[in-house]
Amino acid sequence: TWASSLRRHAEELGVPISGGELPTGYTAASRRTASILELIRRGPQAMASEFIESMGPSVDTELCRRWDLAARALGRSRVADLAGLEVLSTLGEDAIFKLPSRPGSGMMISASGELTERRHAARRVTRDELHQLETRASRWLEFLSAASTPAPAAQQARQLVQAIEAGLGWPSLGDQETPDWLSEIPRLAHELGTCLLVDRDEFVTLLAARWRALGKEGLGGLGGGVQILELAQARGLACEELFVLGMERGVLPATGREDPWLPDAVRRRLRERLPQLGLAAERRDEEAHLFASLLAAAPHVTLIRQRCDEDGKELAASPYLAPAMQDADDPSEPIPRPLPALFERSRSRRRPLPAREAALAFGLAGDELNWADRLDHSHTEARQRFGVPPRRTSDTLGSRGEAHRLRLAFDRPIAMLSPWMGRVGLPSAGDPRGDAPWVTTLERVHRCPWQAFLMGVLQLRPTPEWHDKLPGIDRLLIGNAVHRAMEIHAEGRGTDDQPDLDATSLHALLARAAREEAGRLGISLAGFQRALIAVIRPYVELALHELRGQALVASEREGRLEVKDLRRDGTFHLQFRVDQVRTENGRPVLVDYKTGRTPPSEAVKPETRRKYLVRGLREGSLLQGMAYALSSGGEGRYVYLHPDIREDCRTWPVSADDKELVDHFLVAANLAHSALARGVLPARMDMSDGKANEACGNCEFKPACHLDDSGARMRLREFSQQLKSRAGARTPTDTDDGIHCDLWHHGRETSA
Repeated sequence: TWASSLRRHAEELGVPISGGELPTGYTAASRRTASILELIRRGPQAMASEFIESMGPSVDTELCRRWDLAARALGRSRVADLAGLEVLSTLGEDAIFKLPSRPGSGMMISASGELTERRHAARRVTRDELHQLETRASRWLEFLSAASTPAPAAQQARQLVQAIEAGLGWPSLGDQETPDWLSEIPRLAHELGTCLLVDRDEFVTLLAARWRALGKEGLGGLGGGVQILELAQARGLACEELFVLGMERGVLPATGREDPWLPDAVRRRLRERLPQLGLAAERRDEEAHLFASLLAAAPHVTLIRQRCDEDGKELAASPYLAPAMQDADDPSEPIPRPLPALFERSRSRRRPLPAREAALAFGLAGDELNWADRLDHSHTEARQRFGVPPRRTSDTLGSRGEAHRLRLAFDRPIAMLSPWMGRVGLPSAGDPRGDAPWVTTLERVHRCPWQAFLMGVLQLRPTPEWHDKLPGIDRLLIGNAVHRAMEIHAEGRGTDDQPDLDATSLHALLARAAREEAGRLGISLAGFQRALIAVIRPYVELALHELRGQALVASEREGRLEVKDLRRDGTFHLQFRVDQVRTENGRPVLVDYKTGRTPPSEAVKPETRRKYLVRGLREGSLLQGMAYALSSGGEGRYVYLHPDIREDCRTWPVSADDKELVDHFLVAANLAHSALARGVLPARMDMSDGKANEACGNCEFKPACHLDDSGARMRLREFSQQLKSRAGARTPTDTDDGIHCDLWHHGRETSA
């Protein structure tokens, strides 16, 4: 874990180090040999990408990239698939195969210093190039498919070298570019001699051990400078200064595990005859003693631990760390590394930081005015250590405007949302958004814009599984059956003719509604209909009780509302469907029955319920009632029919004369309409307060959403917060970014 960091830090500071060993796979040779051994082990089932990555220097790197893209595009994932590519039948008469590429990704700074869109050139692979890949894969598999019979080691070595040369494109033995690991194959055969017969698997096993030994590389030099020691090597040593790395839980002390073949219970019995046999339980005492000796090995001891792993997950400190800090004779404290102090040190000429650390400190806590100095420092060190060609100097990088453009180049990609992130663009011919949207669609836009786009614009529906169980009596079916029952009840009745129904008439009404709704689902089971009647009975009884004494004008009617466009001069239209139209004291009342949703609030105080009603209008979840009221000039009314709701919370009226509610309706309706019209429809996976969106719990469109992609969720959340922080509390509302910001924050700040 620490090897690469130690070596890099020592090189940057110019400090010589000795001892230690780099981890397996650190060097290019060890990674290459491990890849070839994996290809031999897995044979035809080895991954095609790994086969292509193992190609030698005789194969152009860019060609390997195009081979890899072609294999993925053609669905060839195994080496056996590459060998059976059949280029002629795959391409037909085409001489080239066009590779997939994105037309643009993010922004870049041009040679003139302007911020431009980064574009990828179109790439392709020719028929001859694909045929070359097929030939190499076939030759490699010929070697692996040949019968493995015992033979002299020289013969096995010759066959393996030929396969690596012909299949993977590595240079022949004796060539100046032949790598050491390839030359190790004939050396092993020479050491084995001609008398020993081995098959291919045995030879490869012996070769793997040689390659592992060849891939080992020391961390530092051979004796001078700072000594890098393992824990056991440091036992009993005294030094001038000591740095102890790895003070994390699970490293020091190590996680103790018993030997599964010889557990401690068995070892205790064996210690009567074998007293030197160790126990896993005693290992902790030994490590504690060793750690105590390390603390006494030098006048100055620095204990170092990692705070997080490579994935950013927090690591717990070693249980030895806190007691060691408390028991120290000198009241030591952890070394503070505040970013401002680190940045100031990067400016110091007396104790300057290495270029990499200075650049990190500047990026985290610096300012734009000193951007050029830091870059010059980094470029100078890079040229000295790695031979990097000269880059632009402070003459072109020193201005504040240039630093601002550089910062925009890094910030810009997150600000360019793709259609998959909700920027779907303006409507085209035949787009449903060209018509007057339904007010329920605007409510869905506020609940989750992406869900509204998939359901209302693309009109997607989940694909039913053929082996799914029968539809159950869910909230949707209950609502449809209740609405149908009330529609049947209103058929043929006059405005003042609302008598109470007797038990027989009520049952007939419920039976007809249940039969029609079950038939619509293709369910003819009498038991299902009886169960549905029992479920909807209390809902319908409450609806009939609430209707008693009122004049019913119509049922299940559609209407349109002309709404003032607050963002542009003009108006737009909304459509809605009314469950019932009544008259009360000469004033029209349009009713919306709710069966599957709880009321906005069940608070006791009317003023508290009023606050939740205002909040529902402001956040766009209760637009339909106000649309009813404005279209008729009277009242819109929500009636909640769930039996468990208190009577005083069952009816929620909204009036066209209530200016506060009307204003909130206009802002919310305009916002959702603009988002729908301009195609700003991001997925609302998180609310503006950081909580998860409850609408995601039962969403049917999860496969078409970024809900399970934590990276996409984070980028979308950061983008939304970024818009707000850039423009302050009041984001411009006439742009796509302004609409996105208002929609994300429910217009709370922008509509204030």
